[in-house]
Amino acid sequence: MICMLYSMVMQKEIADAMACPRCRGIVRFDAEKILCPACGLLFPIVEGVPMMVPDATEDKSSLTAERFGYEWQKFAENYNEYEDQFLDWIAPVTPDFFKDKVVLDAGCGKGKHSVIAESFGARAIAAIDYGLGSIESARRYIRQYAKHPEKIQLIRADIRRLPFKPETFDYVYSIGVLHHLPDPKEGFLKLASLVKPGGSMSVWVYGYEGNALVRYTVEPLRRYVTSRIPQGLLLSIAWFITVPAFVVAKFVYRPINALAPKLYVKLPMAAYIRMWFDFPFKEIWNIIYDQLVTPITHYISREDIEDWLQTAGITKHEVSQRMGFSWRIFLTK
Repeated sequence: MICMLYSMVMQKEIADAMACPRCRGIVRFDAEKILCPACGLLFPIVEGVPMMVPDATEDKSSLTAERFGYEWQKFAENYNEYEDQFLDWIAPVTPDFFKDKVVLDAGCGKGKHSVIAESFGARAIAAIDYGLGSIESARRYIRQYAKHPEKIQLIRADIRRLPFKPETFDYVYSIGVLHHLPDPKEGFLKLASLVKPGGSMSVWVYGYEGNALVRYTVEPLRRYVTSRIPQGLLLSIAWFITVPAFVVAKFVYRPINALAPKLYVKLPMAAYIRMWFDFPFKEIWNIIYDQLVTPITHYISREDIEDWLQTAGITKHEVSQRMGFSWRIFLTK
């Protein structure tokens, strides 16, 4: 029964792309597990999700995944604004770009971007995340919101040890993930290696440029205080921060933006807070909690990105700033 369910859920393109994350050997599917004949590793399949992590270790990366998993369980809602936000993160990519492509969502979180990619017409999507909480949240989200959930294959995996053959995907995207890895450049190179010749990849990361206020205020607080607080307590602290932030965004910043846009752009964090205008209280709470929860955050400079692209041998690319404090990378192999 499990084997039948698994074979129905997994798209052929995703099954054919999979490899052992330790030795990159060809894997064999069984009723309840995936076997690597080359090195003998077994990976269980739990409710249709291959658990492709060979030897999970308790490091800062696993702690980051755990804390994000808790976040997605607490903030499981779906909002129409997600689609425009996603397209902004992956610009210049448009919805038509996804049609019939085999796609990798690298760091899927609760699954919202995988659902959007499916709605845009992707043929098959591999949605990976390291956190068990994220996998469980994404499973529920995809079942509830995807029109064709069978096109999305959830896989527990580590970007540092990806369970795929090289040059497998038509399109890879990673939104807000690489800057939370111990080594963002390593993650970028691993993902770029999975793009087919002629295929493309989109990445969005926090920028070093334009983030001085955050780097000198929020970052030390996050690194030494809030990322060490029990998650339930941090959730409550973030709620109390959200109350005044919500009021200021909705009843101060938004009217100023409407009545005096030239004045608005001079306000602190004007571009960032503009993103909040159409979101309800809980999504702003989610955004603030997200800023405080992780023990690993890097701020990526334009110089870093040029180094990544040069090391990967990428010559066709577009790098653009988003709202003055983050970077979008779009590349074609």
